[in-house]
Amino acid sequence: MIAHSAGGGCASSIISKHLEYCVEKVKFVAFTDACQGSFDSGFKGKNKEWVVSSCLALDASSKELG
Repeated sequence: MIAHSAGGGCASSIISKHLEYCVEKVKFVAFTDACQGSFDSGFKGKNKEWVVSSCLALDASSKELG
């Protein structure tokens, strides 16, 4: 799943409401310049492990490529 900008909030909401389905079906979530906040703080145990290992926040950088 790729979530960009405001889509980060939407994806966070979907993950929070349907976590068991997401754990089963979603391999990885990339938040690109997204406003997902720190939604992982509400999860515990295996659910937290999945969120931490499967969700990555990517932000724009001013550094040159390479």
